[in-house]
Amino acid sequence: MAVLLAAVPLTMLTFALYAAVAGGSPNRFEFTFDPLVLVAVIALIVVHELIHGFTWGLFSKNHYRDIEFGVIWKCLMPYCTCTAPLKKGPYILGGLMPLMVLGLIPLAYGIVTSTPGVTVVGMLMTLCAGGDVLIVIKLLRFRTTASDVVIYDHPTCGGSVVFTR
Repeated sequence: MAVLLAAVPLTMLTFALYAAVAGGSPNRFEFTFDPLVLVAVIALIVVHELIHGFTWGLFSKNHYRDIEFGVIWKCLMPYCTCTAPLKKGPYILGGLMPLMVLGLIPLAYGIVTSTPGVTVVGMLMTLCAGGDVLIVIKLLRFRTTASDVVIYDHPTCGGSVVFTR
């Protein structure tokens, strides 16, 4: 629900920034729906999960053998999970990497170059990373005096489980 609530201000901010850079009104944002944008977004959702796997695989004990991909069909939600524990930093990096690569960088590029299609795709991919952002926020808020903290992806739900020692 929080992700959906964030969609409205993010969309408004995107259009306002686009208008400020492009020199016009947000009402003049011209974007004609193209089925290729939908195909691109679906393909980029798969790439989003691959980026999680690539990043976590760099830090995992058995590297890419610890990475699993799948789809929760009742929600039509693709996922990537790391079956081995990760330290907090690498887990957060892997969690945010799709946001940066597929969301924020294309969003900024689309705004700076006044390219509506790239702007929309960047905005949509930023919204697609909303769940990842919420997980990272929860991890950043978690405080402990333990010297050893590892994070496992939750085996049946979206999110993670933190173990301390």
